Formats: sequence, C-alpha cells, structure tokens
Amino acid sequence: NPRLIVFALVFLLSYIALSIPVVHKLEKKPETRGAMIQAMYRSNFVLMGLPIAINICGAGNVSKTAILVTIIVPTYNVLAVIILEYYRGGRASISKMLRKIVTNPIILGAVAAGIAISLNITVPKSIDRVVYSLSECTTPMAMMLLGASFNIKSVKSSKRNLSISIIAKLIVLPAIGLPIAMLLGFRDVEFVSLIVMMAAPCSVSSYTMAESMGSDGEIAGNAVIFTTGFSILTIFGWLFLFKNMGMF
Repeated sequence: NPRLIVFALVFLLSYIALSIPVVHKLEKKPETRGAMIQAMYRSNFVLMGLPIAINICGAGNVSKTAILVTIIVPTYNVLAVIILEYYRGGRASISKMLRKIVTNPIILGAVAAGIAISLNITVPKSIDRVVYSLSECTTPMAMMLLGASFNIKSVKSSKRNLSISIIAKLIVLPAIGLPIAMLLGFRDVEFVSLIVMMAAPCSVSSYTMAESMGSDGEIAGNAVIFTTGFSILTIFGWLFLFKNMGMF
C-alpha cells in the first residue's frame, strides 16, 4: 500500500523536524543533541515488526509489514548518518555523509536484497541457514555487550536527557502518530505495523552508530537499554488500547 509507506515516511520526517528545536532548547552539546534526536525516532522495527504482526494478524497477512520494514529501516539509517554527522561537532561534511550512507551495512544489505528479489536470485539453503542463525545472535549479543558496558553513573549524569528521550520515543511519538493514522483510516495489519514502528524501543544499532560517529554513546546506549525494558509495558498498553478501539 503506497499510502501506508508515504504516511510512515512523512510522519517520520515531520517528527524529526519537530524534535530538533526541542532538543536544541534542552541541550547545548552537539554530540548529545545528535544522540537524543536519534533515540527519539529510531525504532527496533526489524526485531519487533514482523514477530508482533505475525502473532496478531497471522503469518499469511504480514506482507505489508515486511514491505514497510524494508523501506523504513534503511531510511532510519540514512537519517541517522545525516543527523549524527551534522551534530558530531565541527563542520558537517557532505562527502562524509554520502560515503557513510553508501557504505552503511544495513543499507547495503537492503539494496542487495532488493536486487536479489528483482533478479529472482536464490541462496542455497545451507548458506541461508547459516546466515539466519548468525542474524538471530546479533541482537542478543549486542544487548549483552551493552549490559556489560552499562554504567549507573552515566545514567545519573544524563538523567534528564535520557528521561526525555525515553518518553519521546515510547509515549510522545506513538501518541502523536497513531491517532493521525487512525483518522486517516489505517486498520488491521497496517495499523499494527504502525504501532510497532512508532512504539518499539530504540534500535540496538543506534548505539553502535553513535559510537562510531563520535556522538554521545552513553545516551544512545542507555536509551536502548531503558526503552527496551520499558517497552514491555508501553507496547502492550498501545496494543491493548487500540485493540479495544477496534483498530485491528
């Protein structure tokens, strides 16, 4: 449904545009600004999108979710590169932005997958199983590493900014976007897809990207940890609310 994709992209860009002046008022350090803006919009859509949609709508009804994931996740990465490069301090380099975008592993993977699908290229089952098994390990491993590097002092020192980022991601974003989606007539699997896109916790890769691009890794990492924990309650709350409103 092109309408679903257009809405998701327009809302994402609008939300980021709204978050930028808010963050500018709250924080002066450029690298922290970049990490906060990223934490406010970037969801772990890959990990949670399809599983939740399958559980609610059934395995045969989630093609729209899968398509939305393939569009939104690379967009997250492109926007993250632009935001983190711009706020890393000093003068933003357009050439660096473009280089990081075209060499981003997730973007390259999405492009490669698109080419493979369009050319009907199939991967041998033995290779497919190995790659699938490795992919299943990446998020748990990243969370373990985040947990091992967790420092309670960093939470205390950035308590205000972290709290704002968590609330903006788990509550403000879906509270703005989902009523708009409801008024625009999105229902069933489309609405479930939007719930997960908007209400899912911060992406684990947002921490690694923030670290590699000279942003505030502590804010980014803590945002992943705390939004992941709190999202157990908030995602359930959003699903429960809109289920009882007959949205799916």
